[in-house]
Amino acid sequence: MSFRAGLGLGLLAAMLAALPATVRLALQGESFGQGWLLLAGGGALVMGPAVALARAARPLPLTVLAVLAGTAAASVPLAVFARLLHQNTHHRPLGAATFAVFALIVVALASFATWRALVWVERARPRLPQVAGLGLPAAAAVLLLALAAGASSSRGSIADAVVVLALIVMGVAVRLNAAWSDRLSRLAPPMWALLVIVATWLSTGAVGPVVGQAAPVLSPLNGW
Repeated sequence: MSFRAGLGLGLLAAMLAALPATVRLALQGESFGQGWLLLAGGGALVMGPAVALARAARPLPLTVLAVLAGTAAASVPLAVFARLLHQNTHHRPLGAATFAVFALIVVALASFATWRALVWVERARPRLPQVAGLGLPAAAAVLLLALAAGASSSRGSIADAVVVLALIVMGVAVRLNAAWSDRLSRLAPPMWALLVIVATWLSTGAVGPVVGQAAPVLSPLNGW
């Protein structure tokens, strides 16, 4: 699988990931076309290379799988902790610092525990760690989406993050035959470049800050 074909899968993932946020913007009176182009291009800027590099690195080392799966497993309790911290802490800088330290410790411990578990599993079933390393982020995405239902202020951003994570996992895991790989290798680079250029141009207009505030997860050009 070439890097260019992986770039194409990341591009397709970004185009799909932009749809829920674009619908939210359209319901607020913004242009559906401009919103989708800006969100899809912004997402492609990150998701395209991310999927391509991850596919090129397959099979992923156990350490990388452990960090992915450990971070995914830690994301659910961290989301609950973040909500409680937001509700009960009035000093925002202190709350942010507390969350950063706590999150670092939890992610490190979860990644180490996951690595030890994957090492043990690999001895019995060599292919299972690859499945678990990609499957756990998808499972965490579903749980985070359920948690988002109770947090109206951040529901859109959490839902966007869940969709992005799930589509990246699918883009890395999916298998393509030679014909589809060749098609994506030819079409992906110019389409990816065109979409990113259009999104960059739109980000300088009036719609840029609006989209960046409404869908920061998919807006590296305005929201990050």
